[in-house]
Amino acid sequence: MSPSPDPTLARRARIARLTELGQRIGYALFGLAVLVFAYGAISGFTNVGVSVVVASLALGSAVLAPAIVFGFGVKAAEREDRQQTARHRVQPHPAEGPHLEGRPAERADDASRGPSVSEDR
Repeated sequence: MSPSPDPTLARRARIARLTELGQRIGYALFGLAVLVFAYGAISGFTNVGVSVVVASLALGSAVLAPAIVFGFGVKAAEREDRQQTARHRVQPHPAEGPHLEGRPAERADDASRGPSVSEDR
């Protein structure tokens, strides 16, 4: 029996797929607007051409803006997960005791005795 997938990761993957689709559609609508505008600039603007340009820009903006924002959100969540995973791997086990900047921890009884005789001189 395989473990059930994490619902958060499944939802994030679904949002990532939708953002990719939204970005493709949004950029395609912007491309259509540019092409129709270029055609209209060369051959003369018509009411239909202007309507297609305006509608393509409006729909492209309405689709692309949220897709970009949600795409950044998904990437930030994935980056945070990677950083948390890396931090958990680096953390020493509590039984190993505290460490200071790469030095092994002193024993509790050594620290409580105070400075050694050689350090007093």
